[in-house]
Amino acid sequence: MKSIYNIGIVLLVIAGVVYVYLSGPQKPDGGGIYSLEYFDLNDELVDLDEYRGQPLVINSWAIWCTFCKEELPDFVQLQQELGDAALIIAINRGEPVSEQLEFLEGEGITDDLVYLQDKDDKFYNAIGGLGMPATIFINSVGETVAIKNGFMSINEMRDRVSQLIKEDK
Repeated sequence: MKSIYNIGIVLLVIAGVVYVYLSGPQKPDGGGIYSLEYFDLNDELVDLDEYRGQPLVINSWAIWCTFCKEELPDFVQLQQELGDAALIIAINRGEPVSEQLEFLEGEGITDDLVYLQDKDDKFYNAIGGLGMPATIFINSVGETVAIKNGFMSINEMRDRVSQLIKEDK
């Protein structure tokens, strides 16, 4: 009787693995992030919907995250390279604005990205964040095309954004 039970457990595990494998990687709906509340660094409410119509790269970051702090200057460089081809938005995970500004000003990177704050830290959960930093790539109609959990080099950023723009045309 015990062996039948064990066989049943093994079959359930195999069925679960097959289901996950066949269903492929799950990407959250980019539209869900548009309903969340975001604020700029002046504490003004920002409607993310105003950025629809162009490819978006949205990065979830925090000051306590070493890799996030390494990526932000690269995102600034990339935004300068991209011009109007895509927009990079950096959403902070609910840290005090004064601390964000101190870091951003210290790095000299306050002007080239759209910096938003997610006071309730709902964005990170909405994109299925598994590590920090977490970045989501959205096409011009608001569909999530990729999610990257973890650090990216400037070259990986360029490759991913180039692919996003190419697929968006």
